[in-house]
Formats: sequence, structure tokens, C-alpha cells
Amino acid sequence: MSEVDEYRCFVGRLSWSTTDGSLKEAFQKFGHLTKAKIVLDKFSSRSRGFGFVTFDAEDALQLPELFIQKMSEVDEYRCFVGRLSWSTTDGSLKEAFQKFGHLTKAKIVLDKFSSRSRGFGFVTFDAEDALQLPEL
Repeated sequence: MSEVDEYRCFVGRLSWSTTDGSLKEAFQKFGHLTKAKIVLDKFSSRSRGFGFVTFDAEDALQLPELFIQKMSEVDEYRCFVGRLSWSTTDGSLKEAFQKFGHLTKAKIVLDKFSSRSRGFGFVTFDAEDALQLPEL
């Protein structure tokens, strides 16, 4: 097996208006990017709401794993939390994040067939102040 020369990260929950250029601009502060690509629907050529950024060094992958989304229809603030241990539970996720503010929900996303963790989840706060999390 050959050595990896690049390091790729999934970026989800993107605005439909996000472009390759704006994705690159948002992530280039974390390290040298070799590629930033929005995944497009093959029939409509519209964004599918996710993409990938590729760095040339592994240390760039130590970027914050929290992507914050203001829920427009309700007064909640939801964060995507990725790269979780397979053994992380809803309870341990809640315990890890409750020190940052009042949590209304902490949920690990499970595979619908095996009921195993998919390695990511979401935490929802009731106030924007909680989103001033420390830089990772």
C-alpha cells in the first residue's frame, strides 16, 4: 500500500450557494489546500450541500470539527461534531459539551441497518453564546 500524499476532509451542511472558490477561501487558513470541491448533482448540476477539501499536510486536519448552523425557524444553535470514536454515546457527547452552555439535544447519528455509530453527531444549544467554543 502506498503512502498518502494528500489528506481529504468531508465538509457537510453547506449552503446551496457555496462554490469551490468560497469553500477554498473558508478552509485555506487551516493549511495549504490542494483542492476544494463541491459535489454536484449529476442531473441538475446543482450543489448537493457537501464537498471535500484536500490538504497537502496531515497537520491541517487538526482544524476545528465543529460547523455551526443557526436554525432559522427556531431559536436553536446546532453544531456538527465529527471524527467521533465509535464508542461515543448520546450521553457521553452531552457530557462533553454541556460545560459550554445549556444543551437542548445531543445525538449520535446511527446506521439505520446496523444501529452502529456513523462517527458523527450533533449538539444543539439554546443560546448562541455557547457557540464561542475554544479553538481546537
